[in-house]
Amino acid sequence: MINEEWRNQANKLHRIDGPAVIVRDRDSGHIAEEIYYYDGRVHRVDGEPARLDYDRETGNLLRKSWFIDGTYARPDNLPHMEWLDLDTGIVVRAEYRKIMGARSTGSFHRENGPAVIIFDK
Repeated sequence: MINEEWRNQANKLHRIDGPAVIVRDRDSGHIAEEIYYYDGRVHRVDGEPARLDYDRETGNLLRKSWFIDGTYARPDNLPHMEWLDLDTGIVVRAEYRKIMGARSTGSFHRENGPAVIIFDK
């Protein structure tokens, strides 16, 4: 199995107790992506990241992204996306995304601070 998808009765990606999409690397077999969906939108209700991206060769966590109702969102002015060092797991880059209405534009933006922060690993 390479991809796994969970859907609700309306055929929308949806799962409450785990990621609705799991993608595995064909060569290594490692999980490459885990994405949480609720009623067809990238979403996770427990405050944890809704999307996790892993290095396809090592299986180590590479990036965490937070979404609510399909939009980049995270409480308490914390970054929407964090990149981790593959060897140590330490956050080496944090990104804030611009939100327009109910949608993210994908561009960087933050009102009271830098939109991209790079840390020394």
